[in-house]
Amino acid sequence: MAVEVKRLLLDQITNFTSNLTHKAVLTIDGVEKDYEIYRTKIENGKVRKFILLDSGAGHVTNARLIDSARRDLYISDSNIAKTEDGLMIVIDINISIKGGVVQ
Repeated sequence: MAVEVKRLLLDQITNFTSNLTHKAVLTIDGVEKDYEIYRTKIENGKVRKFILLDSGAGHVTNARLIDSARRDLYISDSNIAKTEDGLMIVIDINISIKGGVVQ
C-alpha cells in the first residue's frame, strides 16, 4: 500500500509548531531569564528560532522554548560563553513525517 503525504500537511505542522512557540528561557550564569524570539524562519519542514542576547556577559548553560502556558517545547543543554558584544542563539526544529513521501 502506497502512502502519499502532501506538502500541505508538512507545512501546516511546521507552522503550528512555530506558532506554538511563545518565548525562550535561557539560563545564564545559573539564572533563568525570559527572552523574546528575535526572528523566525520556516522552510522545508524546519523551524528556526533566533534569540538575541545583546547585553551583559556570562555562560549560557540551558536554552528552552516554551509555549504561552510556560510548558517546555524544546530543551537544550549548552556551554556557550556570551561576551559583552552579544550573541545570537539559533534553535532548529526539524519536522519530518515517517511512512510516506512528501510531495
